[in-house]
Amino acid sequence: VVARAQEKVWGKKPVIYPSIGGAGDLVKVFTDTVGVKYFLMVPLAQPDLNEHTPKESLDIDWYIQGIKTVAAIIDEFAKSAI
Repeated sequence: VVARAQEKVWGKKPVIYPSIGGAGDLVKVFTDTVGVKYFLMVPLAQPDLNEHTPKESLDIDWYIQGIKTVAAIIDEFAKSAI
C-alpha cells in the first residue's frame, strides 16, 4: 500500500530497507507496548538535508512531495479497507 502510494507521487518505485537506523530501540518499545507486529517509517526529506547538524535544511519541493505522499498513503489505505 505504501510503496504504491509513493510510486504514484514520485513516479518511481521506492527503495525499501528493512531497518530504521537509530530509532530501532524506541520502535521496539512502542510496538511491544501497543501490541503491533509492524511499524512503518516513511522518510519525507531529501537525503542531503544535513540531519541533526547546524546546517540542517529541508527543500520546499521535497516538503510538498512529502505532504502529497502522506495524502496518497492515506488514500491507498482507505481504498484497501473497502
